[in-house]
Amino acid sequence: METWAISPRDDGRPLRLLQLTDTHLFADPGGVLYGVNTRNSLTAVIAAIKRAGERPDAILVTGDLSQDESTTSYRILRDMLAQLEAPVFVLPGNHDDPAALRAIFDANAASYCGVIESGNWQIAMLSSWQEKNVGGLLEPRELERFAQVLERAGKRFTLACVHHQPVAIGSAWLDRIGLVNGDEFLAMAQRDERVRGILWGHVHQVFDEYRGRLRLLASPSTCRQFAPRSDQFANDELGPGWRWLSLFADGTLETEVQRLPSEWAAGEPV
Repeated sequence: METWAISPRDDGRPLRLLQLTDTHLFADPGGVLYGVNTRNSLTAVIAAIKRAGERPDAILVTGDLSQDESTTSYRILRDMLAQLEAPVFVLPGNHDDPAALRAIFDANAASYCGVIESGNWQIAMLSSWQEKNVGGLLEPRELERFAQVLERAGKRFTLACVHHQPVAIGSAWLDRIGLVNGDEFLAMAQRDERVRGILWGHVHQVFDEYRGRLRLLASPSTCRQFAPRSDQFANDELGPGWRWLSLFADGTLETEVQRLPSEWAAGEPV
């Protein structure tokens, strides 16, 4: 697994990461998902982040970057994210074409499913993509890669990132298309006290729970949201969102979700 180093901040502040997920871009600028123009909503998200004035140390994009699997959609996303002036690290979701994604996001050797190292932390980007399957699986070779990351961690704490949820989130239809071997993955993470969090996309909603010291986090999409605790597919009325994470030298993980106004929930406000 390729590694990319980010120098710790000189002022001793925590590593600041920005997670964007489930952007679902199309090559067509008019592309719409569940009533939301995904390019327009991402444009608004990026504008809101820029207005806030904070530049992340790195951007984590946790799958379903494209809706049409086109090279053009990935190129558009790469160019849009360049406005945030931070290194970008990606992993594939079930709607992605991994080969096309990797070909475009090649700024450094670790851009696609690599490892980020900074101070007392490492962030492992893992692929749960399966061909022609909306559910996820960490193949044996991917679990082995994760095991190797943990073996060479030294004293570093670890944040693991994946697209599919490794635990049930209480929405029956989404729980049917989660990470097939989530229990195995979770057990690996829980056995190593240096693993402090697992971060994912896929579910288009916020999830935040602890399993002992291990924090489990899902984040909103930058386009349409899904209603929590719904047995059948249902959209939510919350606006597009993104997540900030602060990783402290002592292993503490703090995080907050920010959103566009709810007027964006079903499309661009008039």
